Amino acid sequence: NQVWAPLQENASAYKAGHTLNANPISCAASNAVLRYLLDHDLVSRAREVGDYFLEQLRCRLQHDMVGDVRGLGLMLVVELVRDRATKEPFPPGWAVSRQVEEAAFERGLIVYPCGGSVDGQAGDMILMAPPLIITKEQVDEFVSILDGAIAAVAERQRPVR
Repeated sequence: NQVWAPLQENASAYKAGHTLNANPISCAASNAVLRYLLDHDLVSRAREVGDYFLEQLRCRLQHDMVGDVRGLGLMLVVELVRDRATKEPFPPGWAVSRQVEEAAFERGLIVYPCGGSVDGQAGDMILMAPPLIITKEQVDEFVSILDGAIAAVAERQRPVR
């Protein structure tokens, strides 16, 4: 309300935009991207390759700390949990998704760590949003690297007996 009230009181027009908003060059680039998407049917391709990607993740990521793998098209997520059966999250201070991000990066893969998916603080996930032109061979390499990164982090998360 502190931000919105002065705008209302002064009958100010609210303008939300970005630096490149309505810039002719940006608009031309956007049109070219949309044309490429349509000409190469990348939406259908994302569905097809995304289904393959999801299948590979579900088949290959058999770690106890993988609680779920889900997604649509080429927007996919791996949920990381302390207990697979109960879906209990790791303590937020452990930053498990960041650990997986770092382990993946060390192996040449960039993934997006996400936290707070359970209650705003706890809950670790790895988000994947590869380029729409990714090939099945590249998906295989991606999954292999991610599998190794999760395995490395899982090894560190094992309770001491």
